[in-house]
Formats: sequence, C-alpha cells, structure tokens
Amino acid sequence: MSYQSVFCHFRKWCVKNIWQDCWIQLLSKNKSKLDLSSADLDGSHTSALRGGEELAYQGRKNRKTSTSLYFTDREGLSLAMSAPIAGNHNDLYHIEIYFDQIT
Repeated sequence: MSYQSVFCHFRKWCVKNIWQDCWIQLLSKNKSKLDLSSADLDGSHTSALRGGEELAYQGRKNRKTSTSLYFTDREGLSLAMSAPIAGNHNDLYHIEIYFDQIT
C-alpha cells in the first residue's frame, strides 16, 4: 500500500471522527482499569519542523512549535488531548476554553 493510500484513509477517518469514536470506545470498555482517584492536566510543546495547523515561534526552543494539553489519570494514561495550540503561548493560554474541550 502506498503512503498516499494510507494518508487518504487516515484523512477520511479524521474527518469522520472515527479516531475519536475508537478512543471513546476503548476507554469505555476499560474504564474499570482507570485510576481516577486523581487526574493531571499538563501541556507539551512539540517542534513542528514540517509545519502544521497551529504553529508559532517558541524562543526557548528556537523553533516553531505546537502545544497540546493532556488530561491523564493517576497512572499517567492519557484520557484526552486538546486541539493544537500555537506554541508561542504558555500551557495555561485560554485554559478555560481548552479545559471545556478536553472534559
């Protein structure tokens, strides 16, 4: 299978929210294994050398980055992630909007 075919299917599944539906089903089937006695919200700057949806220059990393916020259970299992945020902002930039989106 060529990379064009793989990308075509990947893009189609993204547009139809199939990845999100799979993730929700996976979490639902395994919810008894999650440790929700505490949860964490953290952000991560990722270098975006080839571009992306939301990019901005991050002086600390000397390059363009994208940021995402992650919501994890006590064991560090990622439960949800925000949409990409331009990397020139700190992790708490518009936290109210992204927290609603994540939860």
